[in-house]
Amino acid sequence: MLEVKNLKVVFHQNSNPVVAVNDFSFSIAAGETLGLVGESGSGKTVSSLALLGLLNNKNVAISGNASFSLQQPVDLLTLNEKQLTAIRGRHIAMIMQEPMQAFNPLFTCGHQVTEAIRKHTALNKNDATEKVLQQFEKVKLPNPLQISKRFPHQLSGGQLQRVAIAMAISCNPSLLIADEPTTALDATVQKDILLLLQQLQSENNMSMLFISHDLEAVKLIAHNTLVVHAGQMVEQEKTEKIFAHPAQEYTKELLQSRPSGFKRNSVISEKNILSVENISKSYNQRQGLLRSKQNIIKAVDNISFTVKQDETLGIAGESGSGKTTLAKLLLRLIETDSGVIKLSEENLKDYPIRTKQLWRKKIQAVFQNPHGSLDPEMTVGRQLTEVFKLHFSSQNTTTVKNQIIEWFEKVGLTEQHFNRYPHELSSGQKQRLCIARALIPQPDLLICDEAVSALDVSVQAKILELINRLQQQFHFGCIFISHDLKVIRQMCDNVLVMKDGKADCYSATEKLFEKPPTTYSEILLKSIL
Repeated sequence: MLEVKNLKVVFHQNSNPVVAVNDFSFSIAAGETLGLVGESGSGKTVSSLALLGLLNNKNVAISGNASFSLQQPVDLLTLNEKQLTAIRGRHIAMIMQEPMQAFNPLFTCGHQVTEAIRKHTALNKNDATEKVLQQFEKVKLPNPLQISKRFPHQLSGGQLQRVAIAMAISCNPSLLIADEPTTALDATVQKDILLLLQQLQSENNMSMLFISHDLEAVKLIAHNTLVVHAGQMVEQEKTEKIFAHPAQEYTKELLQSRPSGFKRNSVISEKNILSVENISKSYNQRQGLLRSKQNIIKAVDNISFTVKQDETLGIAGESGSGKTTLAKLLLRLIETDSGVIKLSEENLKDYPIRTKQLWRKKIQAVFQNPHGSLDPEMTVGRQLTEVFKLHFSSQNTTTVKNQIIEWFEKVGLTEQHFNRYPHELSSGQKQRLCIARALIPQPDLLICDEAVSALDVSVQAKILELINRLQQQFHFGCIFISHDLKVIRQMCDNVLVMKDGKADCYSATEKLFEKPPTTYSEILLKSIL
């Protein structure tokens, strides 16, 4: 179906060429899945974007050959924009790594998927709309009709990723390029999506290029695996053989990188950092001028918990369960409808809107989507410089730069990243930058909303160790929101499981994993890959 030979991608930055992909060669047969594995910045996403002509041609040089089988083979790298447009979506579909970047914020999700179906098929509007609902059901979206009427910003990251998957598979493509398709998904849905992709592959003899840092997902779905590092091919073999008997040292290190590389310090102070009492937040999802109370959605419904000094509280639950809304309430990005939030016994309401900066220095956050957390028009060095100047105004420029470089090293970046813009970093690199930025002010409470979901396993373990080490050093409380239950078990002292905005259970971590107290928590734990 696809044969790639000597694919090379070179970016030209200030007369300094950067080789992002250096002579990648691989093939994918009809009905076969190739897993593409490597750390952030290794060239995985860049290679897939190059195949579909989605890189900025002004600053990039692409060479090699990419033969794709239509009625007769065509070289993707020689096609013009019009020819590629006819292939994209219909014959080769792609699930982008960041779903929020893949949708137009001005149109509903249902409209955008309907548009894609009508562009590539002969279906009329009504039939295309019906197919959209069927696709939403396939990817396990709750209430497909309601989801179809929502705009992208009204969905959780996991829900939006499922919409992206539904759009990609809607026209039964010959080749599906799946770039981290399950990164934003909770454990219960992740396994379902992987099985769904396998089912679609079997039904349609579809080929797949599966890009992921989740080695367990690759092991489950890929027939063959290609390991890459720093733009170079490291190893290519049958998946079973690579996982059982890796030939190269880098592959061995990658496979040994698991979030269980350290044992968490469980010494917790009796001092309460955060007290949350019966907080609630509701939204009215009805469209139009008339709003009915029957359409009110309770995103957070009467939640209570505490976080002590040195404690890490895990918050788990499916996409759309209210985890991120809860984090936004604590950060005062949105206001509660009712309830009390206290930080070190100080009531949130004692901080007027104009003094929110004082509150936010005490509570810092790392969000799920690093792209939306960074200013695209400022270098990353300048963005961290602003943080230092805001909170430590007495320091001079040289001192600030040296401290920023120290933070870069702590989170796996280098001095070379100082003058780069966010678009010049991989998703994992951006998230590492966001983690550094959040820790610089030395907060009382750190909220990590899927903070390591975009990171490959080798870096993930280092970041978790870093957060744990800094917590021991600075004694802050931590709320760790994640759909990765293995990470929750490793990082957290206690766990709050949420379902439909409510607290399903609130338990010590080991008690939860040894004997889940509710039916829902038991289902969650059984879904771990």
